[in-house]
Amino acid sequence: MDDRVAFVTGGAGGIGRATCQAFSDAGYRVALTDLDADASAAAAVEIDSSGERVVGIACDVSSTPSVDAAVAAAVERFGRLDSVANVAGVVGPGPSEELSDESWDRLISIHLGGAFRCSRARSGATGRLPPRRKWIGRQERSAAARR
Repeated sequence: MDDRVAFVTGGAGGIGRATCQAFSDAGYRVALTDLDADASAAAAVEIDSSGERVVGIACDVSSTPSVDAAVAAAVERFGRLDSVANVAGVVGPGPSEELSDESWDRLISIHLGGAFRCSRARSGATGRLPPRRKWIGRQERSAAARR
């Protein structure tokens, strides 16, 4: 897997950090992104002290220009992107009955919009995604394996 590159959002902590570590352990080069630029840089150094295989990049997944810039930086650094792990997320500020429309919009923008923005930017930057039938085949095989 030495030539594979993963782009991971929310990579500075928790599940995102563990995802970056798993990709790195599997031999991927990793673009570790997070809203907190200092935290992303520190997490990247923790995973790869040489700085050759993991790079920390600031990225606000709720902002198309930020996502586009982060994907461009990753492609410039590693020459390609093979996998995207949309892990960035936030915890709601309280029970749903107390959630304001603004808070709901923020959650949706980060959780759903962020995944969309990153996937769109990745396909635009690399100019390729597997044909739809290959994705469907993978889903069918996964469903069959769960039976």
